[in-house]
Amino acid sequence: MCKRKKVKIFNNPGSRNRQSKKNKRDKKVMNKFTNYFRKAGFLTLFAAMFSSTSKAAIYTAVLSGNFNASTTWGGSVPGTLLSSDDIIIPTGVTVILTADQTFTGTSSLTVDGTLTSSASALIMTGGSLEGTGTITVDSIALGLISGITYTGNITVQKFTSLGAAISTTATVVVGNSLNLLSGVLSLTSGSLTMSNGSTIQVAVGGITVGGTGMLNLTNTYNVSYSGSSVNAGAELSGAGLSNVTVNIPGSISLSSNLNVNGILMLTSGTLTLNNHNLTFGTNGDLAVSGTGNIDATSASNITINATNGLSGNLNFASGGSTVNNFTVNMGNVSSMAKLGSNLTVNGLLRLQSGKLNIGSNNLMLAAGGLVSGGTSNSYVVTNGIGSLVMNLVASTTDTFQVGTALHYAPMAITANSSSASGDVSISVIDSVYLNGTSGTVLSATQRLVSATWFVSSTATAAINYNMLAMWNAAMEVNGFDRTQSYISHFTSSAWDVMAFASATTATNGMYAMARTGITSLSPFTVADKNADLTSVSTVSAANGGVTIYPNPATGILYFNTSAKVSNVNIYDVTGRLVKSAAISNNNSISVQDISAGFYNVYFSGNGVQSFQKFIKQ
Repeated sequence: MCKRKKVKIFNNPGSRNRQSKKNKRDKKVMNKFTNYFRKAGFLTLFAAMFSSTSKAAIYTAVLSGNFNASTTWGGSVPGTLLSSDDIIIPTGVTVILTADQTFTGTSSLTVDGTLTSSASALIMTGGSLEGTGTITVDSIALGLISGITYTGNITVQKFTSLGAAISTTATVVVGNSLNLLSGVLSLTSGSLTMSNGSTIQVAVGGITVGGTGMLNLTNTYNVSYSGSSVNAGAELSGAGLSNVTVNIPGSISLSSNLNVNGILMLTSGTLTLNNHNLTFGTNGDLAVSGTGNIDATSASNITINATNGLSGNLNFASGGSTVNNFTVNMGNVSSMAKLGSNLTVNGLLRLQSGKLNIGSNNLMLAAGGLVSGGTSNSYVVTNGIGSLVMNLVASTTDTFQVGTALHYAPMAITANSSSASGDVSISVIDSVYLNGTSGTVLSATQRLVSATWFVSSTATAAINYNMLAMWNAAMEVNGFDRTQSYISHFTSSAWDVMAFASATTATNGMYAMARTGITSLSPFTVADKNADLTSVSTVSAANGGVTIYPNPATGILYFNTSAKVSNVNIYDVTGRLVKSAAISNNNSISVQDISAGFYNVYFSGNGVQSFQKFIKQ
């Protein structure tokens, strides 16, 4: 083995001062990356780094063996922190790392044979990496912007980039995680392959690919952003992309279209589409928890192809809640996506398969925006608070493809030639109330279509509309007779009565009833000639004096009445039955199993029929 001549520089005061300054610089560099390495799992590195002494020597392995064995080097053993020494592993020799090994300054590592380890890290923040052999270690931290001439194979579980530039034909395979902790990982030659199930973790910077470099992302992999605001790079472009996690205080800005085939977790921060498209693939989903949101513009499209729907709500940033086209095409008619905030669609709202639940939010079609599709298999689910909003001008008709979680109940509005133009909003629920939005639930006893359409417009005067309400047979209650029915309008604090006619069959297989010359807007329903919408004496007389407590309730809802209650039904604010129970001896019902919110509870039995409101906490 050939070694450089050792010079005892520490006997020279000038040399000692220079060496001291150099050690301070090295220590400053190491401190800079301390936090990065801590995240990457190199907590045991630094004690060894700063206890070692630079030797300014050449170490050539003469036998296969452990890095810390003297027999491997035919004499003295290299330190664990090298700032100016050269390590050479010749062809045919295998050296096993037994501790984390760090190269800084002008040190070099030449691997023509094999360098391997099952648990230790190779850390290179300075010097050079050379050779044509094989490196198979648990972890690599690479900060070399230049000095890489290595053309062999690197197989590593955890690869940490500190702004490394790989510009040779090296072949890198990452088994577990690629950690981007500083700068930009540049691939201008060679290849980097992410293994199946691996994760790219971005704290700072990203990945750029140029020249003959190749980033192989065909295996299933995940991406996680945990640093500050960054611009997304090539890490989101792979065909194997599965889960994407955004957990940052700022924003992540897309540089290309994003196709999510796993779970998009918007834990915190903002996903800025940056005029690119967001698509949820057939296996895509949106996580339920998190405070993150999406910042979109009219240059972006959102497409939901997720077969099982989206578990979480689509929340949009303030000032970033506009898209061009919005497509719901989930393949499964029972699947649902949900809005967590208002959304404006400038282009097409495509309703092809599955439902879009807008909750308490508004889904607005801008002037010129259109709805494509819309059937009982795909429509906008409303709850009486949030609305589908469309711009209606004189002499045109808009069909509002709305319904409830249970029923498809579209409505067509025509603005007559003399009508003012404006944005028309429509929402629908599964119940009909005495006072339009409150009071006794008429649909529990009266001959009705169990639906209330809430219609409003920004044109508050000079409107002249024709209306076509549509429903299916399952929405007809209490012996409703569709051959003698009419649209009733809640106006002047009461439901009005119109001349009755026979419902028609709409082109979508629904039943339909028309009303013309509407000049004011509020709730609408469909009743038959025998429905009693103006008097509730029969209902009021049967209330039986039921009282409930506590209100709000948490676990048990108690009730008092002199009559015999045999059944209790609980409805949510949309009129959907959420719980039904038979009552025997005790005057109570458990509400532990229903979600927090506002509810109507209906008591019935021998001589009692009562509706009460309560809050579940």
